[in-house]
Amino acid sequence: MVTTCRFLGGSCIEIISPKDHFIFDPNYFVEPKSGITHVFLSRVYDDQACINKVKEIKENYLKNGEKLRVFGPQSAQEWIEKDFKRIKDKKKIELRDSIIDVYQISCQKTEQCFAYICSIGEVNILISGDLIKSAERLDGFQSNIDYCFLASFKERYDLYLDFLKHVNTKVIFPYAFKPGEGQKAKSLVDFLNQHSIEASFLEIGDEFDF
Repeated sequence: MVTTCRFLGGSCIEIISPKDHFIFDPNYFVEPKSGITHVFLSRVYDDQACINKVKEIKENYLKNGEKLRVFGPQSAQEWIEKDFKRIKDKKKIELRDSIIDVYQISCQKTEQCFAYICSIGEVNILISGDLIKSAERLDGFQSNIDYCFLASFKERYDLYLDFLKHVNTKVIFPYAFKPGEGQKAKSLVDFLNQHSIEASFLEIGDEFDF
């Protein structure tokens, strides 16, 4: 059975597995597909923007007959009153055929940030969030990472090299960029490839299957 991973721009990743359909950080620039049941927030920078996107998903992209369940840091609980689940470090969230492992990381501009590892069958995807410290080790996760999404911030290049020494990844995809900012992601791809790390560029709206 095929699982599809879509990059929707910003920090938004949509995953559609045979039995699950969920989205990370819905600051998207390309519309998601209908059928979403879960939203995962790695951090909250702009409350109103998050409110608007979550509301939009409920109105336009929610799976028929389902309630939208939103997972995120405590700060989001103030504006998502119903069906909100506050997450904590090392929490494991089991969906129908997917498992989401939660890791609290250091961050900027907000009190709490989280990274997520999504496991579907034998495939593991790291949504690294606002990773800013090389000391982050994702302690306790023993498996390899097949696909890793890293933010396209040039000032963090050296940090990423140090981080990737401790995380066994197959392919890196730069993300966290807006339309017109693709060169930021391409520069990170070039940098990682120069250091013998496999990385590939995804345009906003691109998807791949596994």
